[in-house]
Amino acid sequence: MARPRIVALIPTYNEPELVRACVASLLVQDPVPEVLVINAGDPIPGLDPAVTVLPVRKEAFWTECMQRGLEAARDIAPDYILLSNADTYFLPGTLAHLLELADVDSRVIAASPGYEMGGDAYRLRYSRQMDLGFLLYGRLIRDWNLVDEAPEAPLDSDLMGGQGVLVPLAAFDHAEFRWEIFPQYAGDHDLWLQMRAHGWRIRIHPKAGIVNRRQFNEQKRGSRLRALWWRWNDVQSGDSWRTMAALRLMHQPLGLALLSFLLSFGLRWTVGLPKMLRRS
Repeated sequence: MARPRIVALIPTYNEPELVRACVASLLVQDPVPEVLVINAGDPIPGLDPAVTVLPVRKEAFWTECMQRGLEAARDIAPDYILLSNADTYFLPGTLAHLLELADVDSRVIAASPGYEMGGDAYRLRYSRQMDLGFLLYGRLIRDWNLVDEAPEAPLDSDLMGGQGVLVPLAAFDHAEFRWEIFPQYAGDHDLWLQMRAHGWRIRIHPKAGIVNRRQFNEQKRGSRLRALWWRWNDVQSGDSWRTMAALRLMHQPLGLALLSFLLSFGLRWTVGLPKMLRRS
């Protein structure tokens, strides 16, 4: 039986050490994917010769980089697209685990839990994301604590980030990365909601895993007040009224979108405000 052809997409901007670590973790997977680095920054020294680099404009953020990478990958017609990011690396065996899920159901998008280093152990950041019904909130769930505690049985997930996710190429017949609307944050959730509307679903393989090497929504925007204003108003912020309204308007009728936005945005900026203050 022929092995599936997989293209891994890694967007990056001037983070050579991170992207080299991500690539190295992919080249020891079984099967080994073809790696496409979509580079919006300076040339990257020391990349493995097996890696293909696609230069894009320096103003391209995550969503546009992924769309450009997808367009390039389509030319070789792989079976799967593996979404990644430069600030993550893959735990051994992750791609094989994701393929186990994909082989069981051709309508499944197979995703990995996300970890961080905590002392000398990998500690879970999230196992899955739930949308809280019509709120489309993407609440992070932690179903265990340490990598060795991960269960065997797959889990369903409403949403997921864009890292460590194996997507059948056929799913992109029903969706695209809409970078002009979601240049950075919510581009992944928008993608999954497009696919979900056509019968695709996300499943998590608990034994897979990626390790995040940066804090979520890590931003350095000067003073705390300035950082909060950026979070509130900028289209590149996942917490902004612009991003949160656009996601709901794209996927819900106007009345429901308005209600969903008011509740979700209100929760983010009341219950979620202490967390944002710590990150600002």
